[in-house]
Amino acid sequence: MRRVADNIFFLFMVLTFVSGCRSSAELEYVNNMTARISLECGDVLLIPMQDDAPEATVSVLDENNGYMRSYSARLAVDTTDYFIPYRAKDSEQLEFSGISFESSFSLEICRGKETDAYCNEHPVLHFRPLYGWINDPNGMVYKDGEWHLFYQYNPWGSKWGNLSWGHAVSEDLVHWEHMDVVLEPDSLGMIFSGSAVVDRCNSAGFGKDAIVAIYTSAGDRQTQSLAYSTDNGRSFVKYEGNPVLSSRHRDFRDPKVFRYQPEECWIMIISAGNAMEIYSSENLKTWRFESRFGDGAGRHDSVWECPDLFELSYNGESKWVLLCSSNRGVSGSAVQYFIGEFDGHSFIPDDYEERWLDYGRDFYAAVTWNNAPEDKKVAIAWESNWLYAADLPVTGYRGLMTSPRELFLMEYDGKTVVAAYPVTEVIEKCSKNILSFELIPEKPSFEINGVEFNMDFTTSILSAKRAEADFSQAYSTEDIVRLEPRSSHDILVIREDDSLECFIDSGAVCMTFLTL
Repeated sequence: MRRVADNIFFLFMVLTFVSGCRSSAELEYVNNMTARISLECGDVLLIPMQDDAPEATVSVLDENNGYMRSYSARLAVDTTDYFIPYRAKDSEQLEFSGISFESSFSLEICRGKETDAYCNEHPVLHFRPLYGWINDPNGMVYKDGEWHLFYQYNPWGSKWGNLSWGHAVSEDLVHWEHMDVVLEPDSLGMIFSGSAVVDRCNSAGFGKDAIVAIYTSAGDRQTQSLAYSTDNGRSFVKYEGNPVLSSRHRDFRDPKVFRYQPEECWIMIISAGNAMEIYSSENLKTWRFESRFGDGAGRHDSVWECPDLFELSYNGESKWVLLCSSNRGVSGSAVQYFIGEFDGHSFIPDDYEERWLDYGRDFYAAVTWNNAPEDKKVAIAWESNWLYAADLPVTGYRGLMTSPRELFLMEYDGKTVVAAYPVTEVIEKCSKNILSFELIPEKPSFEINGVEFNMDFTTSILSAKRAEADFSQAYSTEDIVRLEPRSSHDILVIREDDSLECFIDSGAVCMTFLTL
């Protein structure tokens, strides 16, 4: 009896808390572990979640109780960590399987407003989701004055799963407007990473200037699919002929597609096992193999992912840069790159030296925007690390993006390197988050946001040590990088409470860290 009384009191307190803008939901339990609720188009349901709960299943049913799609979700069992909002797209039912009627979920699920569940309502320098999990940036394309940022997204919880494409747009790369999810899992699998292009010549037949997304369908095997938008990325239609490309490689994902004008064709570079493969196409639908790069080149501590291939001008010449995300030994997730030549068929590196786009601990899956003004190469990356991404001590969401950076070539320490520097808009509009100073022998150390930097001017080695954290031993490991021998080094720092980006010697060396 005492337990029953306690539950009644808890239910009273919950209903009191959710009164006003929230109202209790009318769950109908089919059995002890399965419940349903009916929704009309536009209804918003606030669903209680618990990060360490086992995965349950949420299914969307049509008016005739036919299953349309299902998601995994860590529904609240004995405590509620946060809520996620679900907005009905039509008259439908939600079915929750694997959750007891005695759970916190049953007591706290309610109707309300989407904003009641948002964890990050206010604009911040580093893009992050309003709720849920994000990782790789995807489909970045510029069109009609808007920078489109699509991204790997789980709208059903703050851990990896149910991967879809979230979407945001910006006019200045600083202030972002959150849009609806545009691509959700289907019979071919979850929606993994990919890219998007503006099809100015209507080569695919989806319409002149359509935005075409090329993404990985991650089912039993990883294949490549298309979707197109004729409303500036607000919605997408999946191509009925999907998938358009498959492979013998089990790891075959993250296609980056761009227009190669010399041969008036589309080029795709894609992760294929421990290397990259290059394909070409006239219509984005039919692809032919051109070449493979990477076997025996660079670091191979893990599968190569999230490639990018683009051209940069330097000293009146043109060079091509190939980006590749993989592990950097004990440091975990990082982005290496190669500089070389590309003729529309093969990438030939100038050398096979090990180079990294960022020497910090939290910079991964960096890719550039297609179709950027003045052909600038602006990149953004996932600011996290697979060594501890799922364990970060935050509530309601996990994952954020770095600030956008313009990439360029420069000579540094006797070599040509890919440098990166915050875009002008960030520097102009986020001055309160920016520090600028010189590192000199008389003051060889500095500390910001719990990260201690120390410069050894004798060896030209800069070390960065982040404060220890209980949630991960890998979080506090020391990172080092060799700088060009100089009597001083200019430093520009972008910081928020949970992020630190350090640009050294005009961006020749970068180090990015979460600072939770």
